[in-house]
Amino acid sequence: MKYSVILEAYGTSPVFDSAEFQSDRLTELLGMEVYTAYSRRGEPSVDEVLEEVAGENPDALVIVPFYFAPSATTDGGTLERFGADTETRRGTIDLSGKKTEVYIAKLFITEQEALKKAVVKMVKEKAGTDTGIMLVGHGSRDGRNLAMVRPFADALSAEGYDTLCGSNEFDEPTVEMMTEELASRKDKIAVLPMFISPNKHSRQDIPPKLGLKEFQTSGTVSAGGRTVHIEMLPEIGSCPELTGILLKTIRDSGF
Repeated sequence: MKYSVILEAYGTSPVFDSAEFQSDRLTELLGMEVYTAYSRRGEPSVDEVLEEVAGENPDALVIVPFYFAPSATTDGGTLERFGADTETRRGTIDLSGKKTEVYIAKLFITEQEALKKAVVKMVKEKAGTDTGIMLVGHGSRDGRNLAMVRPFADALSAEGYDTLCGSNEFDEPTVEMMTEELASRKDKIAVLPMFISPNKHSRQDIPPKLGLKEFQTSGTVSAGGRTVHIEMLPEIGSCPELTGILLKTIRDSGF
């Protein structure tokens, strides 16, 4: 069966677009073009990419929602857009007059064991075990976002890292609270933003809460009654090991 793959992301980043980064790597691994489309900001839009893909005359489509957390506006919106069943994640659409089967891949976070290994590897390459680690999620009023981040903090703790996880907004511990706590016992802190690409939260909101300036990714700050060095690691979406996880979600389509 001939199929095409579209990686669907929220929007482009002027700093580094993790969606394009992952699409290029998947294109190389699959030996076929993996298209990138944006559901909210940037071009090309999902509809524009569908028009382009129609020229390939595929029998099926695999849509890869490149979002960190499930919600009505992330993969839920993708399922609705393509009329896919929430259980099977399959549906059909009319693609330029041809009935085309669609499979909506599961979010990469569902491959939790593989993702935990990827996060641990990413941190080990950037920080020694003498470094305090802070994982920062978006945050949610119901605590669900923090619950999704916590397993990765637990995995790092199991590797011997002094690790805390918290939220940029809506929930506690806050970035400021974690900074004070880690700074009281560590000379160095590495911050891992649990976001797909550089965005307003990871590059403008979080650095000042750490004691840095907007868009600053490293520096020395005063916190916890001490002077400590803080370094922000790349957003999780740029993790090279994530490519293999995305590849598995594509192959789960069975096409």
